[in-house]
Amino acid sequence: MPTPPTPPMGGGRSASARVARRLLQPAVRRATEALNDPEARQRLVDQGRDAVAAGQRWNEKRRQERDAEGDPGVLARAGETANQALSQRKLERRVERLRAAVAALVENRPSRQLDLDPVSTAIDDAAAKLTVAASLPAGTRPQAHRRIDLQLRGLEADLFDRTFEAGYPHRAVPPSTDEGDPEG
Repeated sequence: MPTPPTPPMGGGRSASARVARRLLQPAVRRATEALNDPEARQRLVDQGRDAVAAGQRWNEKRRQERDAEGDPGVLARAGETANQALSQRKLERRVERLRAAVAALVENRPSRQLDLDPVSTAIDDAAAKLTVAASLPAGTRPQAHRRIDLQLRGLEADLFDRTFEAGYPHRAVPPSTDEGDPEG
């Protein structure tokens, strides 16, 4: 495989770039020639496989040491944290905070009631889903909690959008069609 022609020196490059290029050209040429040799390529492949095997052996040894120590490992700890973040009680508290926020907004500005009714309905829907999730078997409950979490995230973003009229593009609930409301 012939080496590609090099562009003329200068050409807008800094002096240090030209020096680096001039110094690296012989090394690049030798590396290209070495990689054209099938035996050299095979040695590189073999060394790569050896490195992967050594990494796997180290990982297995480390896993056995963690098991002997009773340490569940980083991934298991991260999973516990994620499951704790989506516990039934925490999701129920988020629903209650959303209800309180909607109630406070309507209390402070009664004209917002029509705009926030779809959000209130969606919050009630999330609360009903949480009631169902509480009765699910422990194996399927985390999946239900993740889905409810996504719905709550959308509701929180939608409530923010409706309150501050930020034009958030991902609405969890369609906007109100009441165009006669001057404040909302």
